[in-house]
Amino acid sequence: IINISSIAGLRPALRMPAYGAVKATMMHYTTSQAGMLARKKIRVNCIAPGSIEFPGGHWESRRLANDPVYPRILQSIPFGRLGLPEEVADVALFLASPLARWVTGQIIAVDGGQLLGA
Repeated sequence: IINISSIAGLRPALRMPAYGAVKATMMHYTTSQAGMLARKKIRVNCIAPGSIEFPGGHWESRRLANDPVYPRILQSIPFGRLGLPEEVADVALFLASPLARWVTGQIIAVDGGQLLGA
């Protein structure tokens, strides 16, 4: 039996098994496609963003509603804040640029260390 009130503090993959399954699928797909397409000089990478806050978004709504999950999420991020869309975009621009021409098959977490489980 799982206490529903305790689920909110868990990582998404533990709260929602479908989330974890889809994330694992995307990671496997990234590496398998990178392996298949490398000989054709096609690079395949995946960006795995952490909790990102932006106007009108899910996390802004939770913050404005004083949802108790919001401070717990903040505590789970070593940098002490949620990410910004621009920070994810910067990684995407890097991966699309010639600077990343030797990068393929990578899953890049853009999460301020959130996956580290501070």
